[in-house]
Amino acid sequence: MGTAEKIIERRLDRMRQGQATAEVENLLTDPDIRVALVPLTEAEYDLAMESAVKMNVPETLMGNQARDRQLSRETLLRAIREPDDLTKQMFEDVEQLNDALDHTDISFLIDVYFEMCDRSSPSIDGLSETEIEDVKKVLQEMDWNVLSGKQWYALKRFLSTLGQQQLLAKLLGSSSTSQSTLTNDETELTPSADQS
Repeated sequence: MGTAEKIIERRLDRMRQGQATAEVENLLTDPDIRVALVPLTEAEYDLAMESAVKMNVPETLMGNQARDRQLSRETLLRAIREPDDLTKQMFEDVEQLNDALDHTDISFLIDVYFEMCDRSSPSIDGLSETEIEDVKKVLQEMDWNVLSGKQWYALKRFLSTLGQQQLLAKLLGSSSTSQSTLTNDETELTPSADQS
């Protein structure tokens, strides 16, 4: 057995044992149903791309959006697995995936898929310090109350990935509470109950 075959076999073994990188999510439209998402191999992603490129659509904004949507479906077809067996694809083809999942679920699951891929290779697409500062400025200056639809959904997903502890830590250290907290400039200790 050559090295390539060994790599493939080990990947399948990890998937069979549930040790592969995977994300298990409940469907938004039917929370009782759980699906697993696994990162695609290069060959699997190439097949998804080929299927999207073959679409007979005009070279317009709408045509490009149709190709992007098809690429999402082709990617999910290969990435969605049975939660109890990561080697088993849940859907046989894109038609079955389209019949089973609604637009909301497809949008949600492709976001989860890309987040999972970013976590497993975070150095790719890293932002420079200047770019991070620019993003901070935009977030501070924008009116969050006018967001709706996809933008509001993306913001909620972003904030949910920060986690409760980070958000609470910011709130607890905010200037509104720190200014109302009484402080003592003196360094002497307050006597305990048994000392008084």
